Amino acid sequence: MKYVCLGYLDETKWETMSESERNALMDECFTYDDVLRKHGHFAGGEALQSAQNATTLRWKNGQVSITDGPYAETKEQLGGILVLEARDLNHAIQLMSKHPGVKAGPFEIRPVEDLTAMIRASERRRATTRTERRAPMKNPGTLHVTTPTEREIALTRVFDAPRSLVFDAFTTPKLLKRWLLGPPGWSMTVCEIDLKVGGAYRYVWRKDDGTEMGMGGVYREIVAPQRLVATERFDQAWYPGKAVGTTVLVEQDGRTTLTSTMLYESREARDTILASPMESGVAASYDRLAELLASILAR
Repeated sequence: MKYVCLGYLDETKWETMSESERNALMDECFTYDDVLRKHGHFAGGEALQSAQNATTLRWKNGQVSITDGPYAETKEQLGGILVLEARDLNHAIQLMSKHPGVKAGPFEIRPVEDLTAMIRASERRRATTRTERRAPMKNPGTLHVTTPTEREIALTRVFDAPRSLVFDAFTTPKLLKRWLLGPPGWSMTVCEIDLKVGGAYRYVWRKDDGTEMGMGGVYREIVAPQRLVATERFDQAWYPGKAVGTTVLVEQDGRTTLTSTMLYESREARDTILASPMESGVAASYDRLAELLASILAR
């Protein structure tokens, strides 16, 4: 089970320490972090800059209020976050009690909340809302393109496969290289995926005439097998700025509805995409994906 450990620090006390004292404490902390990693307990972590660099957002009088400084004016401020893998709370307490960072300030330990059921319920509500705004699908295998907002393009298609398999086809390089090819004449020569939040992906395609096209981005959210959020930027930009793509997979009766929504930086960027051969290229790729899924299920 995952636990988030919030480490607090008295910055005034830290500033009074000598450089050698600070270095000794940090060396102890990093050494123990390595021990946690070695035994599979360290699931992630980040240090934070001084609370003096914080900005706090609040909802006040119907709008967002922005103030400089931390949320709470206290002696000890949040200094870092460590994500811990432990059997239970007692095990987490046992592990963090040995962390040298406790000498610098307290650790608050909280179990991670599983939002899977809540996310699924939200997906069903939003899928119902989208369906009400659109015309019914006559052919489940048809790609449907809509523009939910002036900066978004939504692509929807139904596949005769469970969503776990569709998710794998979107996140496994050897599968992606078989279907994410666009119109005829292209092949994918590079497909690299570091499937974790903050991890990067990289695609490069080559046309029969030698022309190459590359793109990449960073994963912002991963909820397997139902949701992926990642940034997108092409090596040679053909639309202004970058984009953020959200892929949602909803399964019902063994069939999966894929909705991929791209959010662009401007309406100009979105309209540039709409005026391109994007739709036919995506449709061709999704047709290949349908064939690939059918061949896997037939094994």
